[in-house]
Amino acid sequence: MVAEVVSSARSNLNQWSYAQQRRIEPLLVHDIQVSEVEHWTTPATNTIKVNVDGAIFEATNSFGFGFIARRSDGTFVEVVSVGKMDRVSLEIAEISAYSVSSMQMVLQEKIKQVVMVKTYEKIPDLLTSFDQARQNPNPFSFLSALPLMSRTQIIDEILQSLIPIRPRSRPQIAYACLLSYTLESPNPLPLSLVVLQRTLRSGCVPVPQTHLALSSVWLKHYHHEPHSIQDILKEMKSIGYNPDCGTCNYLISSLCAVDQLTEGVKVLKGMAQAGCIPDSESYDTVIKAMCKVRRTAEALDMIMKMVQKVGLTPRQGTLVKVVAALRANREMWRAVDMIEFLEKAGHVIGFESYELVVEGCLERGEYILAGKVVVGMTNKGFLPYIGVRQKLVQRLASIGEWKLACDVRQRFAELQS
Repeated sequence: MVAEVVSSARSNLNQWSYAQQRRIEPLLVHDIQVSEVEHWTTPATNTIKVNVDGAIFEATNSFGFGFIARRSDGTFVEVVSVGKMDRVSLEIAEISAYSVSSMQMVLQEKIKQVVMVKTYEKIPDLLTSFDQARQNPNPFSFLSALPLMSRTQIIDEILQSLIPIRPRSRPQIAYACLLSYTLESPNPLPLSLVVLQRTLRSGCVPVPQTHLALSSVWLKHYHHEPHSIQDILKEMKSIGYNPDCGTCNYLISSLCAVDQLTEGVKVLKGMAQAGCIPDSESYDTVIKAMCKVRRTAEALDMIMKMVQKVGLTPRQGTLVKVVAALRANREMWRAVDMIEFLEKAGHVIGFESYELVVEGCLERGEYILAGKVVVGMTNKGFLPYIGVRQKLVQRLASIGEWKLACDVRQRFAELQS
């Protein structure tokens, strides 16, 4: 342990000594009265000082740069550190730090000016022109200094101003920045749901990281605040918006994506009470998530509720997922019961679902059941794959079910002709 500490200390000393030998004068600063003592000094009142620095790492063929922005009272505005794989001079590393920090400060100031005069329609073009500067920190982070009500009003006005902009994809960066900012803000709900709703209605797709951020915010808010699901969704109405299926479905998919299926089901059940009737996408998302973890009993129950109580039709892709999960669980009788239930309710079953059921029955040795499914399948005009047809006839014959084997074979011949 002592040897490791000594080795680490010697390594750090060598690096520091090497850096001192390679020192250069600060870039863009020409003050002959600069003190030799390296201590931060406060800027003038009501100003922000930005300190930048860069470093090169020859051993790894990389360099890094960063900046710290602080107010006159010493409090931090932003701290940014960036690392890149490339071989550059130390001067270039420091110039990179200065240029990035400068662009970020300029972008934020321009956004502030736009907000002050309410010319929000300029925001998309501003964000596009400052491509690198909008990454970190968020260009809307200055809004955190405002009271919650003022902040909410400004974001609402920005969202409304983006609606008429064409093409509709033009404000995508603005939506992304606003969504990221609201999700990371101290009071993310319901404002982030409002931004998400406007993003989805514009036809824009949130970045993939939004699923994790939204689910984290939702779980934290739901478990720490004494509110029901419907109450949280209804909070959107307090700022002039109504919860809709698109927003709720994205929330459900986000929760399911991070293995919070139970929470996703709670949102599904709370939608109607919040004035938002679930649609096929709502149920399909939950059912597919249930199939992924082989919770087949719950998936079948959800299909029955979807069909009987809500009057919706399950998508063919969802039915295939359910049959595949039942096949993996060796529950082929339940798969057959599901198909019969849906057919009696007047819903169409696709070829792939039938095929999976027949193959599953053959795997489990349920040859008579497979024959009955094939009879229903052929009545719909579907013909199993040739390997399945041959195997079924052979297996039925091997257990003495000659009549059923002949009937099945006759149906195959009729469809082929």
